[in-house]
Amino acid sequence: MKHWKRHKESGPSRSVLQLESLDSRVLLSAGVYDDFGDNYKSAALVEHEDPGLTTIESDIYSYKDKDYISFTALGSGKLILSLDTTDSDLIPIVTVYNGKMKKMSSTNWRLHDDISEVAILVEEGEKYTVGIRSVKKTYGDYVITIHGPQTGQLWTEDYGNSKYEAELLTETKSVAGEILNQSRNDKDYFSFYAQSNGQVTIDVIPQDNTLDANVAILNSRGKTVAKSNTGGLGATESITINVEAGQLYYVKTVGVSRTQGLYSLELSGTGLDPEGEISQAYEAKEYENCYAVLVGASDYDKANDLSETELDVQLMLQALTKAMNVDLSNIMTLTGDKSSVNSSTIENALNWLNVNTGPGDLALFYYSGHGDYGRSVIKDDNETLYLPGGDDITELELRAMLSKFDVDTTKLVIIDSCYSGGFAQSADYIPNTAVLTSSQFNQISWGYVDRFNINAEKGSVFTSLFADGLMENKVSHSTIDANSDGKVSFGEAFVFADAMTNYYTGKSWSVQDPLARMRYGDIIL
Repeated sequence: MKHWKRHKESGPSRSVLQLESLDSRVLLSAGVYDDFGDNYKSAALVEHEDPGLTTIESDIYSYKDKDYISFTALGSGKLILSLDTTDSDLIPIVTVYNGKMKKMSSTNWRLHDDISEVAILVEEGEKYTVGIRSVKKTYGDYVITIHGPQTGQLWTEDYGNSKYEAELLTETKSVAGEILNQSRNDKDYFSFYAQSNGQVTIDVIPQDNTLDANVAILNSRGKTVAKSNTGGLGATESITINVEAGQLYYVKTVGVSRTQGLYSLELSGTGLDPEGEISQAYEAKEYENCYAVLVGASDYDKANDLSETELDVQLMLQALTKAMNVDLSNIMTLTGDKSSVNSSTIENALNWLNVNTGPGDLALFYYSGHGDYGRSVIKDDNETLYLPGGDDITELELRAMLSKFDVDTTKLVIIDSCYSGGFAQSADYIPNTAVLTSSQFNQISWGYVDRFNINAEKGSVFTSLFADGLMENKVSHSTIDANSDGKVSFGEAFVFADAMTNYYTGKSWSVQDPLARMRYGDIIL
């Protein structure tokens, strides 16, 4: 098919649209009507029913001329658009828009060197528009080539060009990717949570000699904490950093200059391994005087209600009073909606706990309810106790409340909520403090009531099992009494609940892995 443009200055100029069939997943078409158009409303429509590669030969006939081309993707994947001006004086800017004419990507004319390239992810059935214009009053011929994924290449792999689109690495510690970087517009972002204080090493290994990788590590706020570009084409880049348990980190991979190619990214190190359960550095301590605050948040204004949390409080109350010999008058409970469970009532309860305990005593704080890791309340990107009225308590705020206690008062914090593992780091900052959580930093915590048709009389999975373990205290020959001293400690009850929680949640849902930080030794009542 031929299409003729008429130049105002120098007569007619020919534009040719050529289609070449390929075994491809992104389907385009051809058939140009009238001019390519100087705006998106008059964009030429490119249509074709067969899969293939589309080549468009045309020109920008003056520096005021613009060409707009629209097409509908007949398949999903990464689409590559290359504009070649090898035999032309044209310096172009190529911009790709989605169906709502929102810019998806564009080339940088300052980096143009005969070929400009744009890569976008397209979805089947969606309309896209390509705009071409010139800079510096240049004009001339160009050739556009549009094609999609090809066999043997990772065009469909795209990990996002910003930290907001980062691929979260959980169990996976090795991934394959590709930098398509002809015009420096492709970046790959990954993220991971440090599971403990330690070191993490990130290796980016190019698979051929076409990629010169540049790697950076960013903290949760997006600030670069380390970077590496010591090699050249095909060289492995490696970074080792110290990480803090529970913190989120980002990995950014780009190609130096216009280099591009396949690579593998690998993570390793002690910071990726869960923290050891219970320290053996200190012998277990036995306490006669214990006070406790038990919180069950159930009726939420802006989240689904939790029927199991009030039952959790009753299970813990029963275990403490009947099996652990804690006097009922030594326990304060807060349950229900925002009138009973809010940041003020919890802070007042912790003040009461502080007043009634001292050196040699055990102060226990238990919470069951929704949890978050910084999405709803942006306060240093910390984990939060997500309270019924929205006046959440962050990990830093809870840490400040616990820091008011006497150094020689043993503090035991037990949290059953989603993403509760982030609170475990409090044990590293507050002396004589132990923390038990129902899940890791990036895991959901499950409840029996909503997930099993049976066991409806139980509360949350972790709390139900933990309370069952405590109820074995002073039971003769209990299998939970690991050291056979005739008593079940909080640590032994946790070990039991940890194993059983893994077992139950691993059968039907995403696995839930409780976390313990008891560096000052186990606790016996």
